[in-house]
Amino acid sequence: MKVCINGFGRIGRSVLRSFLDADAGYREYFDIVRINGRTLSAKDAAYALKYDSTHGVLNIPVQCIDDGLFFPTINKRIEVTAYENVEILSDTLNGDIELVLECSGAFNKKSLLQPYFLKGGVTNVIVSAPCEKAEHAIILGVNNDRIEEVKKGHIVTLGSCTTNCILPAIKAINDKFEITAGFVTTVHAYTNDQALLDKSHKDKRRGRAANLSIIPSKTGFTGMISELFPKLGDKIGGASLRVPVANVSTVDFRFSANCKLSVELLLDCITDYANTYADIMALNSEELVSCDFNGCKHSCIFDATQSFVNDNNARIVCWYDNEIGFSNRMLDLCKMLTVHYKTIA
Repeated sequence: MKVCINGFGRIGRSVLRSFLDADAGYREYFDIVRINGRTLSAKDAAYALKYDSTHGVLNIPVQCIDDGLFFPTINKRIEVTAYENVEILSDTLNGDIELVLECSGAFNKKSLLQPYFLKGGVTNVIVSAPCEKAEHAIILGVNNDRIEEVKKGHIVTLGSCTTNCILPAIKAINDKFEITAGFVTTVHAYTNDQALLDKSHKDKRRGRAANLSIIPSKTGFTGMISELFPKLGDKIGGASLRVPVANVSTVDFRFSANCKLSVELLLDCITDYANTYADIMALNSEELVSCDFNGCKHSCIFDATQSFVNDNNARIVCWYDNEIGFSNRMLDLCKMLTVHYKTIA
């Protein structure tokens, strides 16, 4: 499958970096042939991809040639375009692109994404955020079987980095013990939606200086819990705090179950899940801090040092690289779709 990334911000760049990682093996299944950004030039794209303040210098050479990126060590070229909206971008796809990774953050409604199908001849769109009226919401490690229902013309949302972290843990625990109530607090790194100095913002708190405060923020991940776990929809609440770190976030999940728990039972449950979904969940038993998980490809790293149990009440903590982990799930979904269409061909 030929793939286009629309949006070359934090997620778009992380997706391309992960795709170029030879150890990941994604290039055997599909090919990213274009990146698009509203005002993106090939020169700017090459610089942004090569030099990253969070993840370091790209590990392979990149050159800017003929309005595109060229990677000489793997003999690969990627076209760079600068179209501001989906309709104009779609006019240029000409049926050559089968899959769009919508990473701009600007088009999170089905109605806004229709030009990809009507004009561009695209097979599917994967959205890097919750998407209104998307045909499918897939969280890898939770409802992988949903991939079999994806058809041409369908939009797939991968939720958010936070849902990709906490939902696998919720599934592992709920399948074993049955959760009766819970509350998720995500302590999240700041993002480009925030500012270094105070500015006007529709969310007053997000308009405050991100590097100077812990900022309560709105979150939509509880909606995804309701969609994927209908019986838990009114039992689990959530809140988000933005903190002054550039990357790596954590979730604190406190819950009650319908039986008596122990730290050992919880760890056994999570270990069983991690053994089944080794790419999704990892276990940590060392006294680490957030920066130690920078660059981690897993959706969720269960921190065994932070678990607490009192009768049928428990608390767990999971870490996640909110850029790299999520980007790898987008690429995993591309791989699964490629295999899916080959299977039904």
